[in-house]
Amino acid sequence: MHVTLIRTPVLLPLGSVTAHQGVPPLALAYLGSTLRKKNHQVFYIDAFGEKINSFSKSPFEGVMVNGLTIPEIIERIPSGTEIIGVSCMFSNEWFYTEELIREIRKHFPNHFIVVGGEHITADYEHILKTNPSIDAAILGEGEEKLKILLDHLEKKHSLPEILGIAFFDKTKNEVVKNESPGRIKDIDSISWPDWDGIPLEKYLALGLGMAAQNKRSYPMLASRGCPYQCTFCSSPQMWTTKWMSRNIEDIIKEIEFAKNRYAITHVEFYDLTAIVNKSWIIQFCEALIARKVNVTWSLPSGTRSEALTGEVVRLLKQSGCLKLTYAPESGSAEVLKSIKKKVHLDKMLQSMSHSVREDIIIKANMIFGFPGQTFKDVFYDYVLLLKMAWIGAHDVTCFAFSPYPGSELFNKLLNEGRIVRDSSYNNFLSVNVYNSPLNMKSWSEHIPHFMMPVLTLGGMSFFYSFQFLFRPVRLLKMLKNFFGNKPETMLDLALNGIKEDFIKGRRIKVES
Repeated sequence: MHVTLIRTPVLLPLGSVTAHQGVPPLALAYLGSTLRKKNHQVFYIDAFGEKINSFSKSPFEGVMVNGLTIPEIIERIPSGTEIIGVSCMFSNEWFYTEELIREIRKHFPNHFIVVGGEHITADYEHILKTNPSIDAAILGEGEEKLKILLDHLEKKHSLPEILGIAFFDKTKNEVVKNESPGRIKDIDSISWPDWDGIPLEKYLALGLGMAAQNKRSYPMLASRGCPYQCTFCSSPQMWTTKWMSRNIEDIIKEIEFAKNRYAITHVEFYDLTAIVNKSWIIQFCEALIARKVNVTWSLPSGTRSEALTGEVVRLLKQSGCLKLTYAPESGSAEVLKSIKKKVHLDKMLQSMSHSVREDIIIKANMIFGFPGQTFKDVFYDYVLLLKMAWIGAHDVTCFAFSPYPGSELFNKLLNEGRIVRDSSYNNFLSVNVYNSPLNMKSWSEHIPHFMMPVLTLGGMSFFYSFQFLFRPVRLLKMLKNFFGNKPETMLDLALNGIKEDFIKGRRIKVES
């Protein structure tokens, strides 16, 4: 069958000062690879990658679109395509994705439209009830389920026969969720991502990635799933809690292939939780060293600290690891317990200390505004920020808590009536998820909304002030990186973006 797979453009707050925040569409590349292996014809539309330097207004106030507009996407869909697949991973992109799907239906009234991704999986019932343009939604891990869907459609089977999907039954006026075949049991059987037809070179040339800079950064997955059940995360809905790692030899072969074909210099692992098994990460590092792969790599999404002992961190550095992201989320034992964050802060701080000693750049994520959080909890958050500055962490990002559909906290707030799926629901998704100071909302009964910018921006200012106080040489290095156009830390990247957009007169221009 002829399939068109669409990745929507990147959405940014209108006041964003830095551009190019998109990353290569790894999910589409995996899906396309699986389908092409079954001799299906695949056409990609990477709405960000195909027009990286274009910015336009979105239907919602305060948000701009980075990439192709909806008419431009429609124009690119081949007339001979039979199946149109649209991916939506993030909840703040749904309002735009939904509008795109409605327009696709207008122009392709007889085509089969299927959607998938983490937001779709988390909120499929509401989505299918409110958007009649969608024929089916794939729930969870997509490769095998999309292949099953196409095989059944090719044989003219009815939707109730197709495993792993949900659809709206118009005769019964209800959403039907079919039985799922489950996760792919042999993770090494999944074909490597297929980049033919995706403008990967544009990403590599610009050094784009989650935290890349001045490097040809290639996206990869070394594992899938996360064994933890944090109440603010929708991952269990998408991946279940089963963590599976790829064969180390297969990972290294893919890196070597990408190095030879795309001249990559760096690998970013987009894993939810890459380091779970200590023996596995040791074997992985030793294999990289033994094979002399000679590329740097990083874990920008976050990882657990329990396995990151001094021995492991030394191996990480020797094998080329440049960056690690830690995710303490809070310095309060009460908050950590309430969000089911199974982390030992003392051990994490010790692990951070090992990483700093080995000259690995580390970033930490903090979240404010959880339901039930008090100012006493905030005090402990700031104590943790101070400790991380003392230890030598390089970056901290302080977020406002956003209730993601599919997460335990979202369902709790929904049941309490604090979230309502009414006509303003899409606006809630689009505005709430952005970490914009003007739109931050507190979900704590004890912290008013106006305090959220103070706590988040203030938390980062607090951290960086003490970091430079404790390590004045870092300030000098930051200035050197700023004027030398060689950003290393996240702060360097942010300052470099401001310089490009303002000092050099390269402000983001939003088209009408």
